[in-house]
Amino acid sequence: MHKYGKDLTDVSWFHQDLQSKDSELLAIQNRTEAKYLEAPKRESCIICSSPLGGTQRFNRNGIEFIFCEVCGHVNGNHEITPDFIAATYTSCDSLASESGVYDDEFTQGKMAGDYWDVVNRIYSAKADFLRKFVISQNLDPAAISILDAGCGSGHFINALLKSGLENSRGFDSFAPAVEAARRIGKLSNAQAALTEPNELLDIISDADATIVSMMCVLVHLESPIEALVAMKKNKNTRFTFQKIPMWSFATILESALPEYRARVLGSDHTNVFTEESLAWIEKSVGLRRVASWTFGGDYLDLQRKTIAGMKKNGSSQDLINRAADELSKISNDVQLAIDTNKLSSELHVIWEFERI
Repeated sequence: MHKYGKDLTDVSWFHQDLQSKDSELLAIQNRTEAKYLEAPKRESCIICSSPLGGTQRFNRNGIEFIFCEVCGHVNGNHEITPDFIAATYTSCDSLASESGVYDDEFTQGKMAGDYWDVVNRIYSAKADFLRKFVISQNLDPAAISILDAGCGSGHFINALLKSGLENSRGFDSFAPAVEAARRIGKLSNAQAALTEPNELLDIISDADATIVSMMCVLVHLESPIEALVAMKKNKNTRFTFQKIPMWSFATILESALPEYRARVLGSDHTNVFTEESLAWIEKSVGLRRVASWTFGGDYLDLQRKTIAGMKKNGSSQDLINRAADELSKISNDVQLAIDTNKLSSELHVIWEFERI
């Protein structure tokens, strides 16, 4: 079960505020990355623990991003420390509130203001993909248990519940997100639990869950491998469903155009995966890729940055309007070419844990 591409209509709706907010979001990114630069230098790859070296690298705002020579993962050259995690994800009194990294996302932007539109237009497709997979495995969607680790404001949990995956719940360490999940998303305390960051490994290693999902969570952890191993040790858990940020057309743009906000590899996203690093993980941990969906918003990044460049260079508004219309007409065709060539910014993958 492997698919490529997605109509960009809903994705472009979700991204439509990024053009007007680019300067504001870049300022947030710069403050977050300044916090990241306070952490010790990274000496070894976050995935395979090999010493970081190699010639494939780029520098942006003082952070060097380096491809690991052994597994191919793209590492930022500072550690993800408990202080950075706490400052970014756990408290409104921390960097999250000061810079808006997560506070704005969960309490002001589309994630909160258009909560049910986000569920229906962004997350329902992910839930339907998972539901179809569950049925393909001759499992009862209403009977299996799903745990969404790092559930944020509960959008994916609500999408799962709407799709018929009735035994779905999650947890997160960011209090404003969990509060939004309960207040706006109408989830119970059991369906959206508030936890401490250091509890994640214990929870996923003991949970009564057939599937553990992580929507762009693995990339934020101090040790992604440790989390996957913890899930594998849990005999209740057969699959994990992961949304993973990838080295892609979008990140190539980000390396070339540092004057614009980085959507994929920047701010609190300090590393990204490659097909090589995923293959290393699959072999080392013992994971079998049983389903995947490759798509992204890379073309929207190109379109947005092109229009921003035209504005900066003094193009007339009439010309900008014409260019925007012309670029929009080819968006799905170009993005599908990016997706089918595995250069897209997102991979949704379902792994089955290989056990003897």
